[in-house]
Amino acid sequence: MDLRFASAADLARAIQRGDLSPTQLMEFTLQQLEHVNPKLNAFVATHPADRLMEQARAVEQRLARKEEVGPLAGLPLGVKDLEDTVGLPTTHGSLLFR
Repeated sequence: MDLRFASAADLARAIQRGDLSPTQLMEFTLQQLEHVNPKLNAFVATHPADRLMEQARAVEQRLARKEEVGPLAGLPLGVKDLEDTVGLPTTHGSLLFR
């Protein structure tokens, strides 16, 4: 599966089946973000990579223990810069709010 073009549903199924781990997906996502975001500036801010990897590992451990997780567990999530997010700046896409 080409992760760049996979739907959220396909990624979630792959994680639930064990074909893809949350840490693999997060590593890929962080690499893509590092490669593409300087050109696109699509993400104004992100949590630190080590924190994101820690969260991915936590989901992976829950899956390994066969704990029930939500249908989107392990999927990276981007939040539009118009919504207040704890620990991240909200600029509403404007330099006035930076």
